[in-house]
Amino acid sequence: MRWIPSRWIGWWRQMVGARRPSGRLAGALAAIAIIGMATAWAVVSAHDLRSQAGKDRREVARMTAYMKPTCVGRFVIELPAYAEAKLTMANVDGLDIATRLESLADFQTRLADREAELRATPDRLDGDMNLELVMPIKTANGLFGKIFLYGRVVTEGTQANGLAIEGYRYEGIAVDALVHGSGVSIDLTADAYQPARTHQVAQLISQLVPNPENEIPPETGFCLDHAYFRGLLNPDQAERITMNARLTSHPDIAFTLKLAAGVEPDAKGLIARTAESWERMPLMDRARLATLRAGQRIVGCLIGEEVVERVVESDTVAVHSFWWEFNGTVDDVMAPHFSFTMDTGVGDRGPVPASLSDSRAVLLWDQISSSIHALASKCSPSAQRTGT
Repeated sequence: MRWIPSRWIGWWRQMVGARRPSGRLAGALAAIAIIGMATAWAVVSAHDLRSQAGKDRREVARMTAYMKPTCVGRFVIELPAYAEAKLTMANVDGLDIATRLESLADFQTRLADREAELRATPDRLDGDMNLELVMPIKTANGLFGKIFLYGRVVTEGTQANGLAIEGYRYEGIAVDALVHGSGVSIDLTADAYQPARTHQVAQLISQLVPNPENEIPPETGFCLDHAYFRGLLNPDQAERITMNARLTSHPDIAFTLKLAAGVEPDAKGLIARTAESWERMPLMDRARLATLRAGQRIVGCLIGEEVVERVVESDTVAVHSFWWEFNGTVDDVMAPHFSFTMDTGVGDRGPVPASLSDSRAVLLWDQISSSIHALASKCSPSAQRTGT
């Protein structure tokens, strides 16, 4: 029960206890007293709410006083300066991409060791043709290294096509492209690449720019960790990347941003899928969920959908789930499938109590998600995109 000032209690007692009027007078006095107390409670409640809202804003302002931009794919997001962010699962044109800070001497040793290993490995027929191509490469952006094509795999057989029996032959070849520049090493690899597409590997590498300090590129590009691809790639090259971030001051808060271009959009949007998920839930599980917000929302010039929920995991553990999604397009790398989430109550061994209240979590989510924008471009109403 909310605390009531003693002067109001005394006044109440005077009105309904000092005298004992009867009849209509007593009823009127009681009604007046109740109205007076309800008004007082409302005033106190409104004051408390305003006071708490102010505290929440000040706390989130403190958490976000110093922000730093992080480039992820073709977008930039502002995160608190103390956030620990990592870019992972980068893939372009079927090539997995790994980057690292590495000295020139260490790279040269690793490059030589890899070539020797591939030459010493027998091919599929137990011969010495495992390593089919070694192609030195040097780019205008200061990268150099080698492209290795090796480990060709051939699958042959027959299959029915109606009443006819047809033969088939599938080939794949492994690719290792190891390049280095400005203290950054970049590995592009694939286990079973289409032989007819191998000429594109060198073209991709020519668009790579080392970026050891992870500075925000001044031009259109696709950001990796410590590097980026300059310019636009084709949608069918299916560029994708993931960012994971945590706040050191609130280790239970986790962010995930995923981008995937050139993929077929989902038949149903986030809100429709969430509603279907609710319908499939047992009644007891559904009672533990509360939707704080759901609807259309524009982020980074993309018209997506947002769902914000509070989940009661147990009597002592309540957590939050924030999810914004743009369904993506097949033919535009600037409008990829885009998912951004924030979760509270994330523990190493399961859910833990959220370190932020509903209000503070929503304020933090709104500030960070609103900071997302396309790299080297501005959003205008005419530039807004919808997923198709």
